[in-house]
Amino acid sequence: MHRAHLKWKKIDSKFKFAKATANMFIFSENGVVKDSYTDESMVLVTSVPNNTTLSKDDFLENLVNGLIQQGMVKKEVKNISKTSINNYDTIEAEIYFEHKSKMKLACITILIKNDIALLVYGMANSNYEETVQEFKKLTHQLTIKLTH
Repeated sequence: MHRAHLKWKKIDSKFKFAKATANMFIFSENGVVKDSYTDESMVLVTSVPNNTTLSKDDFLENLVNGLIQQGMVKKEVKNISKTSINNYDTIEAEIYFEHKSKMKLACITILIKNDIALLVYGMANSNYEETVQEFKKLTHQLTIKLTH
């Protein structure tokens, strides 16, 4: 089994690295460090073992169901793409949710390399179109370095 190390070049996005906790990396607007990012847009990146018995669509559906279990109500799924990013097997989707009477956008990207899956959750509370573009600037600059 490989271990994944996340790498990124100088990121041309308003989302900058803020902090790492356990196996999660948090990117916030301008890299602002906070205890909680509940009411603002942010990106969470983590790696997990790739379950090769699941299709990319099933993997994405499992992640969406996880958000539903946290109290989000799925409203609409848009722009599902399976176009490779940085030569990784990829699926990316924009999912609109309602949470506590507010609309939110989750831009979920899964990048797969061998037995590792990199999960990228971009959460936006407003300015969805602009924020999705900023999420993609970040996502398209991430790389996975595998070690044993």
